[in-house]
Amino acid sequence: MDSHDHHGTEHDVADLIATAGELLANRFGGRPELTDPEDLGGSSRAMVVRLRVSPNPFLPVRSLVVKRLPESSAAGADPALLREIVAYQFATSLPEDVRPGPELLAHDVAERIIVISDAGDAPTLADVLETGDDAERLRALRSMGAALGRMHAGTAEREDGFNTLLSRMWARHRGDEDVSGERDRGIVRAIESGMGRLEDLGASVSDGVRRLAGEAARRISSGHHRAFTPFDLAPDNILMAGRVGFLDYEWAGFRDATFDVASVIAGFPLHVFTGPPTPEESESFVRSWVEEVRALWPEAVGDQHLRTRLMTALLGWTLITVTVLHYGSPQAALTAGAEIPEDAKTGPTGSLGGGALERRDLLGTARALEEFSAGCEDPRSAEVGDFARAVIALAAG
Repeated sequence: MDSHDHHGTEHDVADLIATAGELLANRFGGRPELTDPEDLGGSSRAMVVRLRVSPNPFLPVRSLVVKRLPESSAAGADPALLREIVAYQFATSLPEDVRPGPELLAHDVAERIIVISDAGDAPTLADVLETGDDAERLRALRSMGAALGRMHAGTAEREDGFNTLLSRMWARHRGDEDVSGERDRGIVRAIESGMGRLEDLGASVSDGVRRLAGEAARRISSGHHRAFTPFDLAPDNILMAGRVGFLDYEWAGFRDATFDVASVIAGFPLHVFTGPPTPEESESFVRSWVEEVRALWPEAVGDQHLRTRLMTALLGWTLITVTVLHYGSPQAALTAGAEIPEDAKTGPTGSLGGGALERRDLLGTARALEEFSAGCEDPRSAEVGDFARAVIALAAG
């Protein structure tokens, strides 16, 4: 899910500006003048443009960002778009000190457009990790841990509010279909399918590891330590401004918060250009997160309890990454049905699939799993260490 440029034609941009102007006029009144379009690239699928707003008493922002999602293969309103709009509505409704990122200003489901406040030009976490010195990296990861913890602590009790917004949006645009998280079912399937894939490749899986993987899957859809999470945390979607901001909500929802923490420790599993942080950076990041959630979840942050939880989430990420390697992209792996057509799979039957970068990414995640299991007193940790080494051997082979 790494981003790369996706340039719209001038006609597309003019159309985007006209539609955004209409949406804002309907919502705020007046006739905002939108100029100076700047292509922000965005994911490989979305068109993202920053626009300047001429001074306007109705709209107290000087610039904003318009995102148009591509046509979806889904019949009717695109469920991914509806989920992203709801995530922005939810984030916008939060008190400012815990709001994770930009505010939603307007949206249009039929036009697949979201208009949000402009988070500015601060460096991203990807920039800092790539060019910063050791002290800057450590500072950035510490700030990111605190911001993630604030978001988790500030949203943990608000899941009903998110679900109400989701149900309303669904009822309005998709009728009475099942609203309860096809994305989450996709993530659960990816954990299960990764395990099957590794067994097909000859990795031996103990009962303890199998049970722990089941626990990881369960925590995606239920559990005590749930909070709002972008889930697919990407270093180039995390702004390191005065306040850390999270930008992309395509996968957002309520899930076990330790998956976010584990994703950073593993080096952002779905983003092949970022390697794992050093043990010192990881520890500093986790400590900052713990300080923010300690009052809310005192039982979850005791050292050994937390290590077991993070080991479980790292195992989940390892298995998700194996599935993504096999199917060629997170989109294919997590949105496909339980049965994925053979021609969608990129891995030959005898290998993990993916290119050198993708396999290096899996190596980083499996090594983080091995390292975490080594310091964990959970009786299954030795089995997890053996399993991690088997994955490392397959990924390095």
